[in-house]
Amino acid sequence: HQPNAVENSDRRLKYGTKIVGGTNASPGEYPFFALWDEQCGASVIHDDLLLSAAHCNVPQLGNSVVVGAYNINNLSGATERRIVQKVNHPKWDDDPQTP
Repeated sequence: HQPNAVENSDRRLKYGTKIVGGTNASPGEYPFFALWDEQCGASVIHDDLLLSAAHCNVPQLGNSVVVGAYNINNLSGATERRIVQKVNHPKWDDDPQTP
């Protein structure tokens, strides 16, 4: 196993840090964004279909997402949607040794 740069770094990210070069969004600017257990995001691509990164599909994450939230500390106006089924791409390989 070849350690990646994060494992070799003394720097640790703080919860809530900004994306490099990012800017604050305005409320309602990204209505298609969904929050999945404060750890992953997803995009609403249809009323009953969301798209997220395959590495987010782990048992530790819950079975619901919050859509329409602007601030994770204030979910007023947001809706919670239950995840009924999770499907990974057939070629997804979670083995970190895979090139």
